[in-house]
Parts: sequence; C-alpha cells; structure tokens
Amino acid sequence: MRPLEYMKAKTTGQITRDHSIKEDMAGNIPVYSLVGGKWTSYRAFGEQVADKIMGILGKTRRADTLKTPIGGGREYPLLG
Repeated sequence: MRPLEYMKAKTTGQITRDHSIKEDMAGNIPVYSLVGGKWTSYRAFGEQVADKIMGILGKTRRADTLKTPIGGGREYPLLG
C-alpha cells in the first residue's frame, strides 16, 4: 500500500506517483510525512529522507543499501 497525495481527481490513475516529504510541526518538534512514491524508487526516497533528517541533526550517513538486493532480488546478480 502506498499513501497517495490528496488531489482532486476523478480516478487514482490521475494522481501523481511522485514522492515528497511533507513537514509539519507538533509544537516545536518537526514531523515528517513520506507521501507517494513507487516500489522502484522507494530506496532513493528513503535515502533522501535519511539525508534530510541526518542534516538536521548535523550528522552524515555512515552506511547505505546500494548493493543490498531489494525484496525478490536476492538470487539475481548485482549489476555494475
């Protein structure tokens, strides 16, 4: 299941599958919502979110999942 961004559309097919990070405040605490996206871009989306949060915390990521197979890809060879 993926959360699609609310749009006035007659069908879900008319709603964009792009992803975005929405920021709201709960008092003085930021709350980030991940909206939209596709199976094919979820890893890149997660990386964008991690970079955003780590930047706010003044940190950098020390690991990535670039060479970790996604679900269903464990027995397939890595490209590149």
